[in-house]
Amino acid sequence: MRMKISYLIASFIILALVAYIGSIFTSSGTNSEWYQSVKPAITPPNWIFPIAWGIIFFLIALSLYFVLISRKKLALIIYGINFFLNILWSIFYFQLKNPFLAFIEILILLVTLTAVT
Repeated sequence: MRMKISYLIASFIILALVAYIGSIFTSSGTNSEWYQSVKPAITPPNWIFPIAWGIIFFLIALSLYFVLISRKKLALIIYGINFFLNILWSIFYFQLKNPFLAFIEILILLVTLTAVT
C-alpha cells in the first residue's frame, strides 16, 4: 500500500482541530470549584493528561489515515460522529456540569467505537 502523505497530514490536522475544540470546553472546567469537588481521589496528576491524550490522538490520527485511504464512506461518517461526540462530552461534563448526561453520551460514544472496529 502506497503512503498518501496528504491524507496523513489531513488526518493530523483534523485530529488537532478536534482536540483544540474539545480543549476549549475542558480547560476552564478542570480548574473549576465544581470539578475539584467531584474529582475522584485516584485521578492521575495533571501532567499525565497531555502525554496520554497526545498518544491517544496520535493513534486516532493514524487510524483515521487508514480509513481515509480505504475510502470506506460509512467508516468516515462514524469517525465524524465519534469526533463530534468527543467534543460533546467535554461540553456535557465540564460546561454543563452534568456527569449523568456525560455518562449517557459515553455509552453512545462506545457504540461508535465498536462500529468502526
